[in-house]
Amino acid sequence: MVQFFFLAEIYLLTGSAVLLADTYGASVLFLIGIRSFVLGNRKTLIAFMVAGLVIASGLVLVPMEPGPLVLGDLIPSLTIILLVLFYLKKLGEPERNLQTVYKQHDTQGFITLSIAILHFTLPGIVLI
Repeated sequence: MVQFFFLAEIYLLTGSAVLLADTYGASVLFLIGIRSFVLGNRKTLIAFMVAGLVIASGLVLVPMEPGPLVLGDLIPSLTIILLVLFYLKKLGEPERNLQTVYKQHDTQGFITLSIAILHFTLPGIVLI
């Protein structure tokens, strides 16, 4: 369905903004705003995690045309599940110093951004 496609794009772009905010937040200021919105409030973080699980299951069960009936968009849904696991990890962590930069978040952020761009530009191709 087109609704899950659109929601998956928004979720993947938001997740890549959260992951890239550590390094590029000083030069691209809206990344810090997105990161503080998502990670700043516990209820918002839980809502993002639940929404991610719903979107990932919707992508798998209700694919875009001409995708297969059950698998749908497997790579975007797995990426969304990895973002949910990242949010779950952040839910259990205490607040850390904002100066701490994680290079693995940069790599995950760029991979998430590239999957979102590929998923948007080529919606008819099944990403299995």
